[in-house]
Amino acid sequence: KTNKDGTYAHEWLTLKIAQKYFFDPNFGGAFHSEEVNQFFPLNTLTGFHFGAIQRNFSPLTTLLRLRPLKNYSIDLRGDYDPHFRTLRNFSLTGFFYRPSFYLSSTYFVTRELEHGTSKTNLLQARLGLGDLQDGISGSTSFSFDVRGKNFLTHQSRLNYSWDCCRVALEYQGFSIGLREEQQMRFSFFLKGLGTFGTITKPDRFF
Repeated sequence: KTNKDGTYAHEWLTLKIAQKYFFDPNFGGAFHSEEVNQFFPLNTLTGFHFGAIQRNFSPLTTLLRLRPLKNYSIDLRGDYDPHFRTLRNFSLTGFFYRPSFYLSSTYFVTRELEHGTSKTNLLQARLGLGDLQDGISGSTSFSFDVRGKNFLTHQSRLNYSWDCCRVALEYQGFSIGLREEQQMRFSFFLKGLGTFGTITKPDRFF
């Protein structure tokens, strides 16, 4: 938000605590126990599934966001389950942005409490350098399984742009279960005509 004097205003501290009460935990017969029930209003409180058991009270979800300046912030989130009397999940997210530089990271832990939930301990990060519209730029991102001590996904991209076009070279891979794959892709983007190559969606981190 921009003030009348031209200065920029924003919320530097946000605290949200929310919980829902369900008068009919069976939702008129739509609810099926020990199955993944993802429908309104079960899917609007938190990004993590909790709809496999009938309950009157949803988990208690908390968000604490600290944003001293507009170019970086830290989010702390967690869901406490009154049914199991324990913390269901926890996440810590941060981002930092400057011209020609971008860094974001998320660390989250989930617990296996009911059908449709699993025990995870993941670290995700993304780094971008350069101006995508001019000269050399690049980005890299990954998802790392802390418990299994292996990279689930990783992607690195190098771009070079000038007035009329852009070329990009990308290396990516994933290792999920029994499947492991590595790929090398490229693209050539020409303004006014479109993109040619095996990268169907261009980078948009700047």
